Amino acid sequence: MKQLLKTYKRIMLMVVIICSPLSSHAEDVEHITKYLVEGKMRVSIGNSGTWSYLPIADMPELPAKILKRDRQRLTIVLKDEQKGVINVGDVRITNEPDIVKICQITTAQRNSDSREYGLRGVGEDCK
Repeated sequence: MKQLLKTYKRIMLMVVIICSPLSSHAEDVEHITKYLVEGKMRVSIGNSGTWSYLPIADMPELPAKILKRDRQRLTIVLKDEQKGVINVGDVRITNEPDIVKICQITTAQRNSDSREYGLRGVGEDCK
């Protein structure tokens, strides 16, 4: 009986050790860090499926927790405790890379069947 109890304790310890890294990833919840639109944001409130425009002042304070993420939509909790759906492109999300302006990177490319080169990141608007 004592041997069985020791074996059980060892197995439980191994389960805890193996599952502890997995549980730490479960707490990695994405948040909205910045609203990229000014004035009003397009939101679908509840399960109505209709879209309306809410003032940014009525949106949750940042960082706002994301409940569900699809390819193009985010589900969040609004200030009035209702669930709302917004477009991914309207916000900046944690762990999302910064958008690099085209003037920050200069590249030269040449097609294999051409003698001409193309330049990106060089132009009248780049300073």
